[in-house]
Amino acid sequence: MSTARLLACMAMAVAVIWYGSGIQHQLLPPPLQSAATDTPTHRHALGGDPRASTPQPAPTQGNPTARPPKNDPTHDSANTTAQSHPREGWETVVRGRLARVAEVCRKHPRDLMRFDIYGVYKSLTVDPTHHIIYCRNAKAGTTSWLSRLLTWAGISLTNTSINNIHKVADRIFPMVEQSKMMEQLRRSAVAFTVARHPFDRLVSAYRNKIQGDENYKTYLWPDMIRKYRKGVNNGTVLDGSIPTFREFALFASDEVLRCLGRARPSCLQMIDVHWQPHHDRCAPCNIKYDVIAKMETKDEDEAYLSHLLGQPLPEPTKQNAASGNSTSSLTKSFFATLSRSERQQVFEAYKYDFLMFGYSYNDEDFA
Repeated sequence: MSTARLLACMAMAVAVIWYGSGIQHQLLPPPLQSAATDTPTHRHALGGDPRASTPQPAPTQGNPTARPPKNDPTHDSANTTAQSHPREGWETVVRGRLARVAEVCRKHPRDLMRFDIYGVYKSLTVDPTHHIIYCRNAKAGTTSWLSRLLTWAGISLTNTSINNIHKVADRIFPMVEQSKMMEQLRRSAVAFTVARHPFDRLVSAYRNKIQGDENYKTYLWPDMIRKYRKGVNNGTVLDGSIPTFREFALFASDEVLRCLGRARPSCLQMIDVHWQPHHDRCAPCNIKYDVIAKMETKDEDEAYLSHLLGQPLPEPTKQNAASGNSTSSLTKSFFATLSRSERQQVFEAYKYDFLMFGYSYNDEDFA
């Protein structure tokens, strides 16, 4: 073999090896990112923040829109470094809640993902001036939070307006068009909602809407009684009888169980908001909330949100408060009127709220 041919063969072999190594490099998966860069500090709604590739500053690390004003009672003027801010510790709790929601959504997409997201917009209160998006979860502090949003918007509340606070809020913060809602959700707004133990929510709904003085949806009461009260049939004259808590809880859970797994919004969206599951009303598998607060940690969450929003907390509106014992302390006594199997039925109806928002269920606690 001539020297020229030998050199040509060697050159071709080198080219093949180089080309093959290049292709192999392209097929290799990219290196895993560390948690510090992999998880953006600020979450944004509906499909994530298009700016997520750019690290966003944490609310306690120099973001001027997130600092509490000087008149904020939670602001320590003598110690304002990020490392020592008292809200930084609670941010870890909030992140843990958001991670739990994401995990439950990942495991149960068929039951939890919403395809009629426009129906959820009706539950969102949007303050474009202060860049706030609040999803109302009925019987979880909605009156207090709406009063704060209205106060921040410069609305002076009277006793009359407080009694009609939902209507006032709808007038001051009207529902926006879908395109504008998408824009707000993708902007640097703070989106939050408030969770509550599902059993506590049901007790609160019953005491306020059925047992109280509102005469709420009395046309439903005969159905509640006739279906679940022993010795009562369609021909029984009820004479204005009020449903017991057992009858109400079984009615509500039957409505939810009948809808779970079916096409939406034809079913779950028709359930009354006071016993509609939180996961359906606020769709946290579709909308990426920045904060999921809880009634059980009310003080800590309010202080954290006040700091995040840069707004001082006005005095909350006192309404729908349980006289004497709190609603939470009464939950056991109300659920004790149900049998074990009936309590299990109610749990099954709201199991995704239990899973998603980190509530436990042990029947012995309610027997």
